[in-house]
Amino acid sequence: MKRLLIGLILIVGFSHLAEASPGRILIVLPAANTLSTKEGIKHFTGYFLSELATPAVMLQKMGFELEVATPGGVQPTIDKISDDVKWFKDPQSYQEAQSLVQSLGGLKNPLALSALKKNKIISYAGVFFPGGHAAMEDFLQNSDVGRILAYFHSAGKPTALICHGPAALLSAKDRNGNWIYRGYNLTVFSTAEEKIEEQLGVLGGHVLFYAEESLTALGGNVKVAVPWQSHVVVDRELVTGQNPQSDYALASAFIQLLLKQSAVSKTLNKVHESHLGTGTYTSFFLGTRKPGVSKATFIERLEHHLKLCEKEFAPYALTDYVAYTDSNIEVAYLTWKNKAALDEAMRVVGPRVGADSSEFMEPLIFEEAQ
Repeated sequence: MKRLLIGLILIVGFSHLAEASPGRILIVLPAANTLSTKEGIKHFTGYFLSELATPAVMLQKMGFELEVATPGGVQPTIDKISDDVKWFKDPQSYQEAQSLVQSLGGLKNPLALSALKKNKIISYAGVFFPGGHAAMEDFLQNSDVGRILAYFHSAGKPTALICHGPAALLSAKDRNGNWIYRGYNLTVFSTAEEKIEEQLGVLGGHVLFYAEESLTALGGNVKVAVPWQSHVVVDRELVTGQNPQSDYALASAFIQLLLKQSAVSKTLNKVHESHLGTGTYTSFFLGTRKPGVSKATFIERLEHHLKLCEKEFAPYALTDYVAYTDSNIEVAYLTWKNKAALDEAMRVVGPRVGADSSEFMEPLIFEEAQ
């Protein structure tokens, strides 16, 4: 679905709103700043800025606490090629990424992966591995990476990896040496995309291995799309994105899984559930209170917004909706007769509804529900 960031909220009732952090997210970044090639050339690299920042900023806006860890607790390096507005949906998103780099303390003083013992790891709601070629240098056959992934796998907690980040999955084996993600559907930076970069001379040589082939060899059901198009695969607790273009869709899928976890759902209250008919297409909406808007104003404006939504969307075959809220975010699952009904609603009345919500709320996600 296109990024229809329209303020669609169907909410009634605002009593007994919970208010607490929805949890903590562990972000695992590589410590390496070079990538080894078959030719012996060291390609300078690091983590890919947009792949970290797009999901991380959205998680922060939801109230999640972010903690960063690297092998050895080494300060991670930004891949210079990624420090460019062209990788972001708009200049504001790029500015938010720059602010994240400056404000997120863990990027300057990360935790060491080896120091993360079980009593610490269990406190996280989910784990996130951004990409960048450095992931292929640091995460392959890394026992700490494998140990952390094994916990989240056994606990069924959301695990997100993007682009080269899924190379970390190669380290995840059980005590008998069996790969724990065997049979999982997943994606990764494709061999086709890697070969394009090699042919263009981006890396100064050829990579030591292709992540797509390595994950397939271990028993992963690797699904890739055409190069440089957004592609995300969700299977049980695992969310993987193919490339930098997948950052937004990966964030959406990861957040939806987090919202299904009990630790997160405790901070939200179901404020409306209505079954109006039978539909075939469900959309997911997430919006956050705008800076400068008081919590009281946010609640008051939402009540008004509900009336507008009822008036504008009633003719467009909305068949079901379930909504959750606290005083900072709004979550809604909306089912339509079909996708065509949703598209028509967005085309005709979406701009009016969006204009109203934009005065008090920032829409983060409006996509097909997972």
